[in-house]
Amino acid sequence: MLTVVVFFRSMKEREEWVSELNKAIKENTTKRISFAKSGSVCNDETLIPALDLGTVAPVWIPDARVTMCQLCTE
Repeated sequence: MLTVVVFFRSMKEREEWVSELNKAIKENTTKRISFAKSGSVCNDETLIPALDLGTVAPVWIPDARVTMCQLCTE
């Protein structure tokens, strides 16, 4: 797993990046599904990686981006 922190000049620029990333993810998923349907053997594990809870550290969210404390929920 790779974690990347990106800083933007404005919220508009951030939203544009997020939108483009979401489009790219959706397009990639669609292509992988259509490729799998074209005759190759496929199972859900090839499309969606398994969640290895407890084996990989969670993605760090910068303090300025969080809305509440995860411990006390304030």
